[in-house]
Amino acid sequence: MAAGNDAGGAYIRNKILNATPIELTLILYDGAIASLRRYKQLFTDKKHEHACNELIKGQDMIRALRDSLDLSVSNIGSGLYRLYEYMLKKLINANIEKNMKPVDEVIHMLTDLKDTWQQAAATHKDPPRANAVPPEIGGNTSLISIVS
Repeated sequence: MAAGNDAGGAYIRNKILNATPIELTLILYDGAIASLRRYKQLFTDKKHEHACNELIKGQDMIRALRDSLDLSVSNIGSGLYRLYEYMLKKLINANIEKNMKPVDEVIHMLTDLKDTWQQAAATHKDPPRANAVPPEIGGNTSLISIVS
């Protein structure tokens, strides 16, 4: 592995391990959006194996967002859960049908949600805390392999 990759990996690990819950959410949105954009480009370039890997990576990030929801707090969590499930179904169908329109729809939805979270982050400042993601899904360390 090249030194640049090691430095980049260390940066990502440090960023994730020291992130607040809102920052982790934004990291996942950014990662999912980037993976889905790479999927579209790789698919267009007929690099289907690499494209599939990016699609799976994007789906994994959406699942991480879904699985981190606290459904006992409010109806917002259950609404987001359904929205993430919808996105996952759209991406599965896009892959089966080889259709980019559902991927574009999911990217748009993720971008809108990310913008909302960024507004929330601007008004609510949390101190950083380790393992902000519940331990049952691996704490922040489980996100390192998904995002990197």
